[in-house]
Amino acid sequence: MFRKAQSKKYIKKNNQSVIKLNDAVYYLSWIDYFVNLLLNNYFFPDTAYQLLGFFEDNAILYVVVEQQFITVLH
Repeated sequence: MFRKAQSKKYIKKNNQSVIKLNDAVYYLSWIDYFVNLLLNNYFFPDTAYQLLGFFEDNAILYVVVEQQFITVLH
């Protein structure tokens, strides 16, 4: 697991996708987060997120999404 920017990230064992837990700390509201998610999926379908559910830890609510692992070619 590692945290960078707005989410905690877990690389799945198969190295094909990343699970992200986001607490929307960088958004004014959860609505802003979900609008951003929808816009990302619309404009960037190759990097679309799949909503898996929600997770609560230490009274903090996280949305759990999965994204295909993206490899950068040099």
